[in-house]
Amino acid sequence: MRGGGAPPVPTTSVFGRRDGIVGWRSCVEQPGASTQSVQTAGSHLGYGFNALVLYLLADRLARPEGQWQPFVPPRALRGFYKTVDPTRDRA
Repeated sequence: MRGGGAPPVPTTSVFGRRDGIVGWRSCVEQPGASTQSVQTAGSHLGYGFNALVLYLLADRLARPEGQWQPFVPPRALRGFYKTVDPTRDRA
């Protein structure tokens, strides 16, 4: 979990447990009204080319300002994303 609390803006943290560079626990945000942590597969250096990450990023950037909603992948992609709540997910 990140120290210092969530940023003062709507935040979706994207991470992988097998990142290879950044410890995944440091990427998980505390649950809140405008925070979310989403786990997906991939490596740290591969995130910029990862279609799953790019899809999630496009979804986040398409949100109108002031209308943040948690990321919900389409049914066909749900198995590739996992929303993480640090109060429940301790692995």
